[in-house]
Amino acid sequence: MLRSHLQLPVRKAAFLLLFAAGSLAASGVTAQQVRTAERSVSFKPIGLYQLELDGVIDNEARIYHSAGLGTILVRSPQISRIVELVPRGRQMQAFADKSFFRNVDGTYEKLPNEEPIELGTFQLNGDLASFTVEGRRVAFVKKPHLLGPRDREGLIEHSPAYGERSKIYQPIAQYVDLLKRVEDEVEIRVFFGSFCSVCTEFVPHILATEAALAGTKVKFTYHGLPQNFDDAEAKKLGVTSVPTGIIFQNGEEVGRASGYSWQYPSMTVVNTLSGLKR
Repeated sequence: MLRSHLQLPVRKAAFLLLFAAGSLAASGVTAQQVRTAERSVSFKPIGLYQLELDGVIDNEARIYHSAGLGTILVRSPQISRIVELVPRGRQMQAFADKSFFRNVDGTYEKLPNEEPIELGTFQLNGDLASFTVEGRRVAFVKKPHLLGPRDREGLIEHSPAYGERSKIYQPIAQYVDLLKRVEDEVEIRVFFGSFCSVCTEFVPHILATEAALAGTKVKFTYHGLPQNFDDAEAKKLGVTSVPTGIIFQNGEEVGRASGYSWQYPSMTVVNTLSGLKR
């Protein structure tokens, strides 16, 4: 995913484009990947925004998106109902909590035949949505970018969606087993952007893989980049896109991978390491 592609949603009303199949295609996703996304109706947590209620950040609120339905859910303990935003037409409706089923992986499914309460429309200010519900002024605000060296805990603290999405992904067992037997010191240095929708999808895959490899010779480190990529470490290593993972074996770079290579992190690392018996 090239840097110019990453900046596209910010320049063009990100709230509408980010969750549309057309936006995914514009960001370098294949037609098959778009079709796969369209078949998914589960609501997954997203971490690009946080919620503000009456001018105060609601740290307990969560925002979810369904690629298949193309809608966004807002859940907050300060709002009695779940609010669903429909970007096409900017329609807004509310459901009782019982209208959704929570899966064990933290995603939500809308139960059939549930009747919503129509709430009218929401507003867009640039790429940020706002609306009023139950007398509360609700607004999406962008999270500040997560910059510089970070660890697993720092990523999840900044973006709970990373942690929740990591529970959804199951690393490929055969590649994890191979990596558990690695005798060399291996570091995967992951450059990511907290503004990047592809990172939001695949950094949790990396976090899940890191958890599966806890206690082994394979270690992961993370480095957040700004949107203009003006970062000394990224420039030194020639990083021009996110997510990019540079793989070091015994302190020497043996390869790197970017973008959709991180859909399956364990496989990517195994295929990059030298001298690893498969």
